[in-house]
Amino acid sequence: MANIVKIRGSVFAPYAWLEPIKDPATEKIFKYTGDAREFTPNAVNTMRSRLEQEVIIDFYKKEIFTYTNACTVTVKVTNPDGSIDYKKGKTSTENIVCTNVMWGTDEVSFEMMASASNPLNAAAPAADYYYTC
Repeated sequence: MANIVKIRGSVFAPYAWLEPIKDPATEKIFKYTGDAREFTPNAVNTMRSRLEQEVIIDFYKKEIFTYTNACTVTVKVTNPDGSIDYKKGKTSTENIVCTNVMWGTDEVSFEMMASASNPLNAAAPAADYYYTC
């Protein structure tokens, strides 16, 4: 049996740019970045439009180590006069957690959860996942 096991969870928008959103009140067009690199370990820790969670299980020490990361959101804003502004905001990792860790003789169970909102758009739905190991 392996002494150390790593589990990685990741959520991302699989497009370079998301579809533009036009605000009818201001006539501004908002276009958010995505992350078109698919699920790959080469995209880890790059801060590009994804939520990341790693859980490292050490069966020898009977310990779990966690790492979380969240992206910097970028939006391109095209104003009615044609000028362009870029805005950035850092997504919180506060709700990316590993909970309910229970050790048995030769096994461990736990829950991996993430819920993170767009820091530039409070009305946008959160990116969420829940995984039971």
